[in-house]
Amino acid sequence: MARVQVAGCVLRDLNYSEQPATVAVEVFYQAIVSPVRLAEVHLQDLFASFYKTYNTQPLGTVQVLNDSPDSVAAPLSFFLPEYMRRPSEQPLMLSPQSSQQVEVKALLDEQVLNVRERVPVQAEVSLAVASGEQRSIAEKAKQEVLLHGRGALTWEGVGKAAAFITPDDPPVSEFARSTLVTFEEQFKSLGKPCRNLLRAMVLLEALKQHGVRYIPDANTPYGKISANRSVVDHISYPAEVLLQKAGDCDDLTVLYGALLENAGVSTALVDAPGHIFLLFDSGVSRQEGYKLPVEEKRHVTRGDRVWIPVEVTKVGESFVAAWRAGAEEVAALDGRALWEKVVDVADAWEVYAPASPVFAEKVAVPARWRWTRTASTGGSRAEMLTLSQCLPQKPIEKVRDTPSPQRQTMKRVRWPPPLPLLPAHGKECSQPPAAAQMPRATSVKNPWQSSLVARTLCRRGKSPPCA
Repeated sequence: MARVQVAGCVLRDLNYSEQPATVAVEVFYQAIVSPVRLAEVHLQDLFASFYKTYNTQPLGTVQVLNDSPDSVAAPLSFFLPEYMRRPSEQPLMLSPQSSQQVEVKALLDEQVLNVRERVPVQAEVSLAVASGEQRSIAEKAKQEVLLHGRGALTWEGVGKAAAFITPDDPPVSEFARSTLVTFEEQFKSLGKPCRNLLRAMVLLEALKQHGVRYIPDANTPYGKISANRSVVDHISYPAEVLLQKAGDCDDLTVLYGALLENAGVSTALVDAPGHIFLLFDSGVSRQEGYKLPVEEKRHVTRGDRVWIPVEVTKVGESFVAAWRAGAEEVAALDGRALWEKVVDVADAWEVYAPASPVFAEKVAVPARWRWTRTASTGGSRAEMLTLSQCLPQKPIEKVRDTPSPQRQTMKRVRWPPPLPLLPAHGKECSQPPAAAQMPRATSVKNPWQSSLVARTLCRRGKSPPCA
């Protein structure tokens, strides 16, 4: 019961009275219950480095109920104050007397990459009811979630590392391009068909001369936490590794992968037991695999391409050492298990889009160091010899062997494919004849040329039978 006083009133005889009139009014309040409501809200912890992923991949689920006998249009919105410019909204049409589970997605602002530590944030989920052109908030729920700073992740799969492979990051692009331009100026060519192999060699050598070193992660090693999805690990961005000049296996892997991808070389991630390493596309097809100057067990055939494994933790040694270690890790894996553990970076980017923060400190590009054939090849003399074939050579027009009664003349080309060893007896040879058994016509200065001439003579049946 409510009483309302009126300042003045007009009496029946139309005379105005100064006495206030009191009118009793009885008001009844009726609660209006929304036909839709939020039954359950489940939100996951958020990771700043994967903020682009939340626009396509759900960050949680919401159970929505409709108690009305009619269909109801009820838009669902999600908002994270300070890290979103506006709420993310998705339309819903709820069937009569129904329950629906809805995936929550969000468009976070790139400024979230400035978060470095784990911080609690209040997430808001609201459900609106549309009636014509009017819209009213039917129900709103708040839930506290943890926002992990940049670089943090949990290992649901090795493909998540692709979010840190940032080939378009300016420090990565400047480092890769300046390195390859320096090599181009010295040798005037990056060679074919082993162009990708050359680029991989040059970039790894540039990291070595830049002073990048491998330091194992004693706190959260990949081997211990990759099997536990609840443990939070940390990966440094490529620009950070170039600044700090140190990193563990996953840090160096994403750095090397970013440099290769910037140079146009496709890469893939391998989840080995307790370890992660890299494969890169050699640019050579399966049919032309014989053109690579190494034995078959040193590379991997995937589809129609030949891929080369690299253990980047050997960055302080040589490219041959990194290649050899990668090949040994591939050999330790079962063939079927290998393909299940390989993820192409380009495919992983479709789920985990890369994003790189802006660093105030500038990365120093490599100085104009002088490339040598033994700088990155290293290893044994035989390995140095085979890899040096990939490096562009000065052309030699003719090689003459004057002591022989029969003059042997050949042209030195940049990339001669290896010839099969077929002796006069028609049996295949596993290796060329020994130097002592070779005629004097094959004793040229370059041992690589000697091997080629020996193969040619062996094929024509002009040398002793092969061992």
